[in-house]
Amino acid sequence: MAGPGPHPRWKQLIQNSINAHIQDEKSILYHALATLSPASASSSTSASVPHVRYVVHRGFLNENRSSKTPTGTAPAQSSFTTGTSLLTTSDVRAPKVAELDSSGGWAEVAWWHDSAQLQFRISGQIHVLPRPGHPLADKFPRERLAPARQPGDTGKDAFDWEAERLRIFHKMSPSLLASFARPVPGSEHPNAAKLGDEQGGPGEDDKPTKDDLQSPWPQELPQPQKLDGGEADLTDEQKETLEVSKSHFALLVIEPHQIDVVDLARDKRSLFQRVTPSSSANGGAQEEWKETRLVP
Repeated sequence: MAGPGPHPRWKQLIQNSINAHIQDEKSILYHALATLSPASASSSTSASVPHVRYVVHRGFLNENRSSKTPTGTAPAQSSFTTGTSLLTTSDVRAPKVAELDSSGGWAEVAWWHDSAQLQFRISGQIHVLPRPGHPLADKFPRERLAPARQPGDTGKDAFDWEAERLRIFHKMSPSLLASFARPVPGSEHPNAAKLGDEQGGPGEDDKPTKDDLQSPWPQELPQPQKLDGGEADLTDEQKETLEVSKSHFALLVIEPHQIDVVDLARDKRSLFQRVTPSSSANGGAQEEWKETRLVP
């Protein structure tokens, strides 16, 4: 089975499941992201090494949530449609960004929707969108990944990728906004030598403390869009920290090539494979996906 459309069936399944269950299943937005790092000279194996972590689904490309549409979403940049690329985020200094850069971006998502009894395995390439001027910025395929224009729209302006990056950045919670201003994720704690056994490690404190020894960095930043004066209402220190956070914030654009969907409730399974490349959308053409039924 094959069919064109701006919203292929696998995307509709994801959107419908989230819309139906997010109120009772907050974890539905979390999925596991697996990347590969090449073997290093110090490694005990000559093979590539897999790394997996949970990340948060931040919607599809150019997609805002909306209570006024059947899909529950609406385009953020109104001249363009929403795309099939999925969005998540990362600190640009995090190891997974280097892993994606060295592997050509190839990665896989495993996503379990418990309430709907649906499993999605999404294989494809992840493209890192950092701040303008970052060394990785020129590698991002802006034109190829841009969503299609709305039918009948004759504008010539390009899709604004920096606006898309900042749109997601400004949705971060106060604690997440501050987290991007910390030292490099996964690096040794600056107070590691002073943190004795009495402080306890992960999961060991009954009442976790966030003192200057354990957490010597800002814990929260105000969300400028919720302040009457926007960023102008921030203190100078908050403005400086926000700029550091913004400079470290990267959007990860997941370009799916195939999606394996297992429906345990109905004992069904399908493999969706991209027929047309993402670039076809730039000319206004609809993406085509082939669906093949598999044994569950």
